[in-house]
Amino acid sequence: MIIETQKWANKSRNVFTQSIWRVMRYDMQRAPDIARFIAREKFAWPGGYELFAVTDDGAALCFDCCRAQYRAIRAATPGDGWNVAALESAANCDSAVACDHCSRTIVPGD
Repeated sequence: MIIETQKWANKSRNVFTQSIWRVMRYDMQRAPDIARFIAREKFAWPGGYELFAVTDDGAALCFDCCRAQYRAIRAATPGDGWNVAALESAANCDSAVACDHCSRTIVPGD
C-alpha cells in the first residue's frame, strides 16, 4: 500500500508568496518507509490517535523512539529487534500499550 502525504514547506520569510507543498510517498510494505512515516507523523488523521510501530518480535515503539532510532530501524534485518513489521494506531488497542524501548505509555489502560 502506498501512502502519500502533503507537507507545507515554507522556503522564504514571506508566507503568502513562496509557499510550497511537498508530497511525501511511503511504501507501507517496506520497514524503512514505515519507520520514516512514523518518525514524521505522530498522529493519525482523521482522529488524532497516536501512531506507533510494531516490530517483528511484537515490541511497540513510540514516535520519539522511532525518531531517535531511525538509523537502526532503517538498517534492521528480520529478527534483530528493530525490524518494523506494522504501523498501529492507539484507536485499535483495547489494553494499555507501552513503548518497549523507553517504557513511555502510548495507550493508557482502563
